[in-house]
This record gives sequence, C-alpha cells and structure tokens, in this order.
Amino acid sequence: MPIRRPLSIQSFDKELRKVCDWNGLAGISSHSFRRTQLTELYRDVWSLRGIQHISGCRSRII
Repeated sequence: MPIRRPLSIQSFDKELRKVCDWNGLAGISSHSFRRTQLTELYRDVWSLRGIQHISGCRSRII
C-alpha cells in the first residue's frame, strides 16, 4: 500500500475549485469555510476571546 501524505492547502483549494466549477457554484473558497465556522461560533454565543484563540487571531476584535 502506498504511503499517503496529508493534502496540502494548495491541493485542497485546487480540488475545491474544480468541484465548485463542475457544479456551477461561485463565491466559494477554502477561506469561506473558516469564515462560516467562526460566524457559527459567534452565533452560538462563544466569547470573542475564545474565537480569537481558536482562530489564531492576535489582534483585538471589536
């Protein structure tokens, strides 16, 4: 069995774009998933400090 390496961010983004193009979807990127997840955490009443921590954001969110 061949050794499998983790998918790189660039490879994931390339494949995501192919799938979106094939399905006629526009405005979707790998970064869209990050924004959506952070928005959902905010809607689930997570503290901004908690969201900063898991997102790796070092600047102050206001």
